[in-house]
Amino acid sequence: MLTSQKEKTATPLSGAALVDGIRKLLASGKDPAVLRWETEIPTVDPLAWLAALDPAEYFYWSGREGDPEFAAVGVADQKLIRAMPSGAGSLQAICRLLAGTNPNVRFFGGFCFDPGNLGAEWNDFGASQFILPRFELKRTQGKCTLACNILASELADRKLCGSITVQWDKMNSLNVSAASFASPVTILNKREDHPAVGEFLPLVEKSLQAIAGGRIQKVVLARQTVFHLNGESSPARLTQKIKAANPRCFHFCFVPKKGTAFLGASPERLYRREGEHLDTEALAGTRPRGRTPQEDEQLKKELLGSSKDRHEQKIVAEYIEQNLNIICTTIKAENSQPLQLTEGQHLCTSFAAEMKNGIADAQIIERLHPTPAVAGTPTAKALEIIRSSEPFSRGWYAGGVGWVAAEAAEFAVGIRSGLLKDRTLALYSGAGIVAGSSPQQEWDEIENKMNSLLKALSA
Repeated sequence: MLTSQKEKTATPLSGAALVDGIRKLLASGKDPAVLRWETEIPTVDPLAWLAALDPAEYFYWSGREGDPEFAAVGVADQKLIRAMPSGAGSLQAICRLLAGTNPNVRFFGGFCFDPGNLGAEWNDFGASQFILPRFELKRTQGKCTLACNILASELADRKLCGSITVQWDKMNSLNVSAASFASPVTILNKREDHPAVGEFLPLVEKSLQAIAGGRIQKVVLARQTVFHLNGESSPARLTQKIKAANPRCFHFCFVPKKGTAFLGASPERLYRREGEHLDTEALAGTRPRGRTPQEDEQLKKELLGSSKDRHEQKIVAEYIEQNLNIICTTIKAENSQPLQLTEGQHLCTSFAAEMKNGIADAQIIERLHPTPAVAGTPTAKALEIIRSSEPFSRGWYAGGVGWVAAEAAEFAVGIRSGLLKDRTLALYSGAGIVAGSSPQQEWDEIENKMNSLLKALSA
């Protein structure tokens, strides 16, 4: 069991008092596998806090509604799987650890799209990785809390406890302001598309032939666009720019080591769990936003009236409903409606369900990932086409990224995302191919989706 205590004060708690308080928790007779101490601090922008702190490893997350926000720094415990049969592998141990624990204790991380095709460039992330952070900053409803997680076994290590007190005091005295984002973001240069347009269009034609022959109903083909940077970039600063340009998205940034980050602004929820309640959605079909209100309304009507887009979205909705029926007792689905974002709009069906007793996050993910929105259907055949067609490893692109606690969890689908490694930035986006798809229009759709990141990064 994990135990915790929250110090309700906006006065910074010293590192020495932090460790002393945790030792008292350990002596209280509770069952302390992990000890957690929280203190309220003056409100600060979590991304600016990360940019000013510049730690070697961290995780940032904000919900689609912008609240709550988390900035997680350092590692108290880590579940890393290099290769595995499913995206939910490392969650099994986490779910056992979190059972019956304090609801504020969270693991942050995610998992790849296809563990059978994980390139070397994703080695620092693994097929799946979740971290219990040493320190966690949470901002919600305008208030900030700073927390520290310490394993009970670590309290005997005086050197470690001394390091924790120094780090804690540094965080409490950190000068965080708009100057944290003052350094310029490096410029994107030398664009390379994989596959290039001349290679992508025949891949769509080949997929359409497989659909016409009855082999598949849908396959999602993605593109990797690589930029060479003219200098090093702060992942926190890049994320701040992406977030500012893409509201109403899930925003994330996972830095497993200096110079490497997976970051993005995803419009799509994989699932949200609160107790036994589960929310998920089927997102598919795309149109850009209009330059005028009249054009925007016309594009919305075009999306709603498109038999091709409705068919594509129906495939996703039916898949999700079928799988929810296996793990849930009751399911409610809303009618398909446009989800309008800054750069695009999509058809979306929202599901609210009550889960059967004993269903854990690992089982939810096994049922919901990957959906036809990012893979296709039937899944196995779609994955075969993706592996043979795409000249790159998706890694965590189109996988899941988020957090899990004992009583709640939330994951976004890792789309509209990029992999930053030293002075290269690879951006990823895809398009669903179904009967009636046009190869050139699918290329243009990917370009429009990628613009949500490109406009932010090139501004």
